[in-house]
Amino acid sequence: MNPITESEIEEAALEILSELDYGIFHGPDISPDGPTPEQHGYSDVILIDRLRNAINRFNSHIPPDAREESLKKILSRSLICSITMRSWW
Repeated sequence: MNPITESEIEEAALEILSELDYGIFHGPDISPDGPTPEQHGYSDVILIDRLRNAINRFNSHIPPDAREESLKKILSRSLICSITMRSWW
């Protein structure tokens, strides 16, 4: 039995996400130097503007300050997880 490769996992994940109507974008296209940049830096994992828009769209009944605070909490937890994973590896 052959092991599953990273590209096979990626293709399967992209197919599932596409079936769920998620938009699929090529990494270089949304990179800071790409034609439609969405990352502020190459180390960005979270697309902050997209996350902020989603928070606003799904929580329009919550005051803007509370929505921005939730974004900050998500980003700070993401940073903590990132630092923890780097020290673990």
